[in-house]
Amino acid sequence: MSGSFKDGKTYWDSHYAGDSSEFDWYQQYGHIEVLLAGISNDSTVLVTGSGTSKVGVELANRGVATVTNIEQCQAAVSAMKGKFGNKCKWDQGDLCEMGYANDTFDFVFDKATLDAILCQEGGTRISQKYLKQVARVMKPGGKFICISTGKADIRKSYLTSSFSQVDVEPINKPSTAPVEDANAPKHFVYVCSEPIKA
Repeated sequence: MSGSFKDGKTYWDSHYAGDSSEFDWYQQYGHIEVLLAGISNDSTVLVTGSGTSKVGVELANRGVATVTNIEQCQAAVSAMKGKFGNKCKWDQGDLCEMGYANDTFDFVFDKATLDAILCQEGGTRISQKYLKQVARVMKPGGKFICISTGKADIRKSYLTSSFSQVDVEPINKPSTAPVEDANAPKHFVYVCSEPIKA
């Protein structure tokens, strides 16, 4: 694998062509299950930039009936379809031009996707296209849950152009330490609602 995050899709195509094993960036489902407890079994859920994450699969295993994963890299989509078949829907597509109808999903879930977009060339511009698409496909009463390494003073500036309400809660990064440390490094969970419809 060559290149870096700044190369965007080229980097990720190379990454998943070389390694399509299951992997969850930032947090595994077990660490965020409580955060996702508000997703009821009759909710429609979209997992963006799903890669080879099992979050969508775990939501389906829990009983959520409609879980759609969208990923730009065909190798990751094919690998997950091959392993988990029809537990969820697996789509290959561009997050900046999603083919879903307006107001389709109750929840849109992003774990590291916005961060990865911001790392690539033209990331600020691309992130705004992505977030406008998220707001478009979200139902008016829906929620966008985004787990990021970006602190609120930085990430909120990206999110507030597409959502009127942005709340943030820090959570500890996973650790092997047996004792919880109040000063442990953090991830930030952004819960965005009131999508601004263009």
